[in-house]
Amino acid sequence: MSDSGGGGARPDRFWAGTMRFPRTPADLRSTRTCPACFAVLRSTTCGTCGLDLTHPATAELAALSTRIADDLDARADLVGRIRRETAQRAAAGPAAVEPPAPAPAPAPAAMSTTPAASAAAPAPAPAPAPAPSSPTPAPTATGPTGKRRSSIQIALVVVGISLLAVFAVFGLVYAFVTYGETVRMLIIGAGTLATLAAAAVLSRRGLTATAEGIAALGTIVLVLDAWALRLNDPAGLGSLPERGYWGVALLIVGVVAAGWSRWGCLASPAVAAAALLPIGAGLATAELVVQLSAPFSSDAGELLAAFLGALAAVGTAGLSGGVASRHRPATRRAAHIVARSVGALAASVALVSLVDLLPAERFAPLLGGLALGGLAAAHLAPLALESGERRRALDSLTAAALGAGSALAVLVGVLATTLRVDQDRATVSMPLLAAVVIAVVGEQLWRRSSVPGVWRTGFASGTIAAAVAAVIAAALAGLVAASAFAEAATAGIRVLPGSVSGAVATPEPAVLAALGALALSAGLLAASWASVGRLRSRARALGPALAVIIVLAVPLAGPWWLVMLLLAVLSVGGVVALRAGLPAASDDDRGALVATLAPLIIGSAFGAFAIGWAVQRGWMLGLTIALLAMLLARTTIAHRWVRGLSLGVAAALVVGVAGAVESELTRVGLDWGVSTVALLLATVLLLAVALGRLEPVERLAAGGVALAGALLALALDPEAAVPYVAAIAALLGALTVLGARGHRIEQWAARIAIPLVVVRGGIALADDRGLADLTLPLALSTLVIVAAIALAVSGRQREDARLRLATDIAIGAVGATVLALALLDLAETAPASAALALLVAAAVTVLTATSAGGLVGSSSPRRHLGWLAVALATAALWTLLLDSEFTRLEAFVLPVSGALLLIAALIARAGRGTTAGVAIVASAALGLALLPLAAVSGVDEPWRLIVVGALGAVLAVLPLTIGHRLDAAFRGLALGMVVVGLGSVALVAAAQVVRLGELLGSAGGAALPALEQVRIVLLVAVLAALALLAWFAAATRTRLAVAATAAGLAAAVAALAGVLNAVQPVELVSVPLAFALLGIGTLQLGREERARSWPWLGPGILALLVPSLLAIDGAGEPLWRAIALGAVAALVFVLALQRRLQAPFVLGGTVLLTHLLVQSWPLLEQVGRAVEWWIWLGLAGIVVVLLAARYERRVQNVRAVARRIADLR
Repeated sequence: MSDSGGGGARPDRFWAGTMRFPRTPADLRSTRTCPACFAVLRSTTCGTCGLDLTHPATAELAALSTRIADDLDARADLVGRIRRETAQRAAAGPAAVEPPAPAPAPAPAAMSTTPAASAAAPAPAPAPAPAPSSPTPAPTATGPTGKRRSSIQIALVVVGISLLAVFAVFGLVYAFVTYGETVRMLIIGAGTLATLAAAAVLSRRGLTATAEGIAALGTIVLVLDAWALRLNDPAGLGSLPERGYWGVALLIVGVVAAGWSRWGCLASPAVAAAALLPIGAGLATAELVVQLSAPFSSDAGELLAAFLGALAAVGTAGLSGGVASRHRPATRRAAHIVARSVGALAASVALVSLVDLLPAERFAPLLGGLALGGLAAAHLAPLALESGERRRALDSLTAAALGAGSALAVLVGVLATTLRVDQDRATVSMPLLAAVVIAVVGEQLWRRSSVPGVWRTGFASGTIAAAVAAVIAAALAGLVAASAFAEAATAGIRVLPGSVSGAVATPEPAVLAALGALALSAGLLAASWASVGRLRSRARALGPALAVIIVLAVPLAGPWWLVMLLLAVLSVGGVVALRAGLPAASDDDRGALVATLAPLIIGSAFGAFAIGWAVQRGWMLGLTIALLAMLLARTTIAHRWVRGLSLGVAAALVVGVAGAVESELTRVGLDWGVSTVALLLATVLLLAVALGRLEPVERLAAGGVALAGALLALALDPEAAVPYVAAIAALLGALTVLGARGHRIEQWAARIAIPLVVVRGGIALADDRGLADLTLPLALSTLVIVAAIALAVSGRQREDARLRLATDIAIGAVGATVLALALLDLAETAPASAALALLVAAAVTVLTATSAGGLVGSSSPRRHLGWLAVALATAALWTLLLDSEFTRLEAFVLPVSGALLLIAALIARAGRGTTAGVAIVASAALGLALLPLAAVSGVDEPWRLIVVGALGAVLAVLPLTIGHRLDAAFRGLALGMVVVGLGSVALVAAAQVVRLGELLGSAGGAALPALEQVRIVLLVAVLAALALLAWFAAATRTRLAVAATAAGLAAAVAALAGVLNAVQPVELVSVPLAFALLGIGTLQLGREERARSWPWLGPGILALLVPSLLAIDGAGEPLWRAIALGAVAALVFVLALQRRLQAPFVLGGTVLLTHLLVQSWPLLEQVGRAVEWWIWLGLAGIVVVLLAARYERRVQNVRAVARRIADLR
């Protein structure tokens, strides 16, 4: 192999790229894996590392790999021989020891590159440690492997440099305010040189992270120097235009940073230079354009300057990424990324400036868009050079953005130019044609390009972006082109109908231009796809578009009769052509033929139906054409769901002409109304579906549409009651036939529709008899009949149960709707009628919940609907109570609670299932009786507070002692009692807190009376005592719940009282809570040796110390509290040391130190005011940076020691 290739003096191994060591010699002999990275090959080019195996040297590489594998096997044989003979000598004894064999010859040089190969060979003895690798450098990547930086080191550098940056800014301002020009320049120069020198020295000493941080600070200092130089105004620099000055200054700073980066081996200055150079070039160019654009107006000159400056920045960004050295690939790549990011921002500015670029010049945006798009595409060249064959995901993403951006720039230019032309024809056609041309050109370059990599990615992304824009423009043009079709289709809503010989649409120029642009775009796409051999595969997309264009153009043909004739020919002729062409076409052509003719047939048929309404009785012809086309096309449709959809649409058209049929019937003296006619048409369709010979999908579609039409007609008010009721009766007959002869889904649909039809008939009859407030309750009572019939005819077969389920669902939905309407309509005007509706609904629910086995003793899941009946009956009761103005809460909750207890007794007597149901119902009864009363216990009537609170406490504590006996009788009852008891106690506490808030609000900031404060203190004390008392019970989850809830409530009440300053002093509520928590923690620590102090003593100590700490003001008042807090905190700290408890030690020490700091804070504040605050930032920044540098040095020392230890034999 040659030691030098196309890369000059560099050896070929420099270009090796990604290489991995083989795991076994079999990897070297394999022809299914890549010889460089050993990934599985999918093609002749490795998809992981990009190695091209079609190169002539591949055969030589394979032969060399085979020889190396043979040598490795021979080496493994020698190692195995040594171990085997050594083991044999050891087994033979000391007498059989032979002199040692001479050392084997050194392994070939190739062996040094595979240090792990010998470890993989089998041997009778344990495998030896792998031999140290050869010191010969063999790079395996494009650049050196970067060391992982410590997160602590990075954090120190970031914090230190940030502090120094703030210090530099304020120090510079301070220098300008305080000193003269000479001193200012000396300070600026000294600071800059010191920063540059420090970064370079640290970098050369190996402290890379710290050096990079200071280098970033130095870049900021260079920019500050430019700002300071302008303020100092030497040689009149301050009088220069600001934009031009900063452009040149940033260019100079960028050049200095680039040179400094190469001299000092630093990365951050190169990255900063990559960003500063494009910005400087843009600003300088913009100022130059402003100076040269005197003939233009000021606004036009500024926009032109912004655009050209942005172009200059975009162009410079393509070159400034190369400021970093090629020997530092990571830095160079970061510089390219930053430069492209700045270029992207500049391109965005240029794109925005395109819209108003030189308003007097019509084609200026177009030229600007072409220039911007060309520059964006030109960025692909350095990107391709940089990525090479080892393209990353970011390179592909960048290439895609460049390609899409170039297409977008041209399109924006075209759009702005089109708007300046100010013609509707140009507006609807030029953007579409431009987008199509760009997409066609991009696809030609993409498909025909032989250059791999980012070029093809850029062309592809540009093609996709232009295609998306073309689709949007085509959609807008299609909307304009469809206006003629829409005008013709909506001609039927005119006041005066048109004539047969009259035109149905007006040929507007914009419509003609849109149609022409769409047709021309389709032709361009067809020609382009034909040239690249993809026309046949994309005919399914192009054919429908052409069909739509043809259908949209038909209304422009002229008179109504000609338009209808053309639509009839297109629809029926399309069906005939489809029937004739499908048998002779291949599979691919058959799909294209269907995709092309289907939109033509559908659009023409529906167009004929819509345009037929333009003349009097023309709807009959349009309906005939549409139905004829759909019926003829039925046999050509291969998919059954499409056939069903077609028949469903035909049924919808039939139901949809109910209004027109009603008008024709009115002419002959039959004034039945639209709803009646629609019901009759739907009935006819349902009978046809039930008695006809249709496929299941067609039956489902047509029947579904007919049923939907019937339900929609039921929502309309009838004009004549007798014909309407007769139509409803006919509909019920059709539904009965459908339910008897139909399939399962049809039977379900019939069962679901019958309750709605029956209720609607009842409402119609009640309205006809003028029953007013009883209309909805009586209509709801018809569901009782339906539910009773469903219960009577239901059998025990599974299919009967499913059919009854359908009826039940319909009854539930209809009943809920009617009940909701009744409540909304009658709740205020006629509460008694509303209560009657609720009772009827409860009766319907009871019938629905009842099965063949009864209600309470049944095993059917429908029995659970009985609870809904209970709820409805309860609502009826409450409605009557409210109507009679009875407001005592006990009358609302206690009867319902008694009913629930009765139901629990009936369930227990039935004896079905487990006793858990009894416990749930009984717990619900107790909760309904206590929880609402507890919620209002703070309003009035103290006896309610005492009774409810006592019962709640008993229910919470009693299961802790007799819970096992309760669970033995009724499983879960003890838990239910605890939940109800705790809820009652919580609501009582909440009621008292609400009452406390009201008292504080009415007091207006004054202190509460002593009696109220005692009430709050007693509440906290009782809750805390309840928590402590519960902890003496046996260890169960219930005990934990009771204690935690009581303690939590006590803590919440105490915290609220302390925050609102309702109790003085705050220790009256914090100390009882703290004693209870500490008592619980002490008990737990005594019972369990492994218990930790944090969860068991931490909350109590916090409650003991923190409220007092927060209550002390800065002056230490009151004195007794300051002394007591210090003494208690010290006592906690000392006891923690004595008992070796962590939580008291940490919390007591923290509170004690915080207390001392608060008391000594005035003295510290006086010291801080004596020095400028930004000086502290500078000192802190210096200290942090020194710590970072020393930390980095120590890390390097540790790594060096680790490497030396690893190098030991």
